[in-house]
Parts: sequence; C-alpha cells; structure tokens
Amino acid sequence: MLRVDADISTALQLLGQGQIDMLGAVGPDDSIAAKDLPGVKLVEQPQFQVSILTLNTNNKPLDNPKVREAIKYAFDYQAFADFFQGLGETPTGPLPKNAEGADPSLPVQKQDLEKARQLLAEAGYPDGGFKLRYLGLKGLSYEEFAGTLLQQNLAELGIELEQILVPWPQMPPTMADKATAPDISYLNMSMFTNDPTFILRTSYFSGNTADKGGYNWSYYADPEVDKWLDEIPTIQDEQKRNEALYKLQQKIVADVPTLYVVTPTLAQPVRENIEGAVYETLDYNYLVRFFYVQKMPQQ
Repeated sequence: MLRVDADISTALQLLGQGQIDMLGAVGPDDSIAAKDLPGVKLVEQPQFQVSILTLNTNNKPLDNPKVREAIKYAFDYQAFADFFQGLGETPTGPLPKNAEGADPSLPVQKQDLEKARQLLAEAGYPDGGFKLRYLGLKGLSYEEFAGTLLQQNLAELGIELEQILVPWPQMPPTMADKATAPDISYLNMSMFTNDPTFILRTSYFSGNTADKGGYNWSYYADPEVDKWLDEIPTIQDEQKRNEALYKLQQKIVADVPTLYVVTPTLAQPVRENIEGAVYETLDYNYLVRFFYVQKMPQQ
C-alpha cells in the first residue's frame, strides 16, 4: 500500500512503530533522524541528480546576467552542503559529476560576497534595493532551508527575499503563469536516461519553459544552446560528442540561468526486515523497484 503523509513527523513515528515499511523523498535531516529509530535502517545509493535554484530570466532584474551572477556568488554553498550532513556535495554544473559527458574542468561553486557586490554595482544596483520571491516545496526541509539561507545571504547585499512554500501540485502552475511566476525556485533534476542531453534539454531548452509545461523554470532561451541540444545526440564519435557537451555546459554555466546547489546521496529509511529495497537512481528519490522487495519475519 502506498500513502502520502504531509507531516513528516507523523510519517517517522509510524515508521518507528512498524506501521509503515519505508519512506521516500525525505530530507537528509529526516533520514538521519530515522536511522536512530528502533528497527530502522538507511538505504544509501549514489544518484544522478543535481538540485538547482532556477533564476527567472523573464523577470527584472534577473534578466540582467550580472544580477544573476551576483546571486550565484551570494549563495553559501558550504552551509547548504553542511545541512546534508555528509549526504550531499556541491556540484560544479548542470550535470552530475558521475554522468557521462560531465565537464571535469568546471569548478565547484563557492560563495564570494565581495564579487557579488561588485557585480551588483556594475549592474546598477550598488546597494541592492530590490525584492525577489522564492518558491519551494512545503514539507521538504532542505527546500525550506535553501530559501532561508538564500534570504540571509541576499540580505547582506541589500536584497529582500520573500519565501513562498506550497505543496508540489501548486508549484508547476505557479511557475507556468509567466506574468506572475516567482523569481527563484527549487528543482531536483535527474537524468532519467544515460543520455546527458536529456537533463540539459529538460532544464535549458527554450521549448521546455514552464508556460509550455516543461521544467525550464528559468525561462532561459538561447539559440546556440538549442542548436547544441539538437545536434549533440547525433554525434557518433565519443570524443567529439564530449567536446560539444563541454562547450554546452560551459555556455550554460556562464549564462547563470540556475545555481547548482547540491548533488545529494540517496538515503531513504526502511524497516530493518525489508530486503531488496532498490531505489531508481535515474528518477529522483521517489521510486522503488517493488518487485525486488521482500518483507522478512521480525526477529
């Protein structure tokens, strides 16, 4: 039986009591708390995921690349990685580093407030002085923490950030209204296939913007990027394909339509008598291959 509990505290209590056998899509703090419950263990697996903060390039002042870059340097990546308590690391770009075609030359993102202030001044906002809105998923601790952390970081630059936390069914339609879509949003992006252009196309192809039903919540549109996304899957030579992939990633990183905030380790709590729980590493952290799962007698 599958069930949805909006209250993670209730779900953890039920797991500890043995009334449910496994949880999915929980934050790292909840996973770590769960492993201390009687009769509970963690299933840990690597996964092909990059969590991003989308910057809505359709909204002012985020249509200015220097403002987007300033926000990139404002975010405290180390503090966010620390929140994951060893279950996540800071990515370098739009592809997970374990993905085929990931550019190894891209540096890990780091906070630099002085650089952020310089970029804001160059963009005409030396004292900040504007307000942004952040959209996150209510009930997921790391998305709420990301909003709080960014709020604190931007406040140091004179930028106000309003947090909007809603259930998932409200997030896509909120972003799809182009006229009122928030400025920044949190998304977990996974590979789904071993084709690296799939995840890149999902987030950065101009035909996949939120108002068209896609997950390009940055409303990012660049003809050169679109051209690469169409052409790269047709390149048969591996070296040439990777060279094109590297250029594509470098272009996307330079344009700053998103921040790359964490590559999480999949760590989901299950009862100790559950054997064979295998989560789908290509599809977020929600799906388990139930045909592998066996519930053994309690010892």
